[in-house]
Amino acid sequence: MSDSRLRLTVIVGSVRDGRIGSTVATWFAGQAAQRADIEVDWHNTQFHAKPVALCPTAACREA
Repeated sequence: MSDSRLRLTVIVGSVRDGRIGSTVATWFAGQAAQRADIEVDWHNTQFHAKPVALCPTAACREA
């Protein structure tokens, strides 16, 4: 029998200080995870290296 649950990936793309993207994504993922027919995955871009083109200084890339 195959797993017929919907696979949902929540992607947080907001990485700047003061943004609420992570808060909203956490709430949404929690709501979705309550359903037995949905499997929730999480991806937060804040924990990945930032491209030099978007963040030219070392301090920015390490934040």
